[in-house]
Amino acid sequence: MAFDNCTELERWQELTDFAAELNKDGERVHFTFFVSGSNFIADSSRNIYAGPHQRRGYSRISFGGTPEQIRKRVEYVNALYRSGHEIASHAVGHFNGASWSAVDWEKEFRAFGQILKNVGPNNELPGSQFAFPVTDVIGFRAPLSRQRRSTIQRAQGARLPLRHQRGRPSRRLAGKDRWTVAVQLGHVEDPRFRQGHAVDGL
Repeated sequence: MAFDNCTELERWQELTDFAAELNKDGERVHFTFFVSGSNFIADSSRNIYAGPHQRRGYSRISFGGTPEQIRKRVEYVNALYRSGHEIASHAVGHFNGASWSAVDWEKEFRAFGQILKNVGPNNELPGSQFAFPVTDVIGFRAPLSRQRRSTIQRAQGARLPLRHQRGRPSRRLAGKDRWTVAVQLGHVEDPRFRQGHAVDGL
């Protein structure tokens, strides 16, 4: 199951409990979590990020709240990773990169990597770090649809990340040798979502 972008700690707890219940008799179901880098930058540290062609400290989605909320979110991610779930990338600022060049995408990918690598120092959280190296994050889903796949390919070089698309519910995610069912979940202040319609990138 695929899950995109979430800051709510209670949702992370719900998913952790749900996954544990599903797998209590053995490993049967796994999530791929497409996480957004902005969720791992505290509001007070937001100026460390500048998206391509964007002002510094701006994101289309929420930053991560307080440093303590960042710490707890990292702990949830680490526990899920250690339980066999996959952590993948949803970029950082949730921008529409349809007009971006390969250089722009490279900037966004580098920012994502640095955010994960330096999550402790960025948020004044000594000892807080992810339980995996950034190089283990091989899956990618573009924040919005209609991105130029060839441009993203050039930005990533030989290591092509998966772009998980709506409308293809059965796909292999992020290079893992298992087939999964992708379920669109998320929280957004958008009436289309509450009415049950799909919203890109959430």
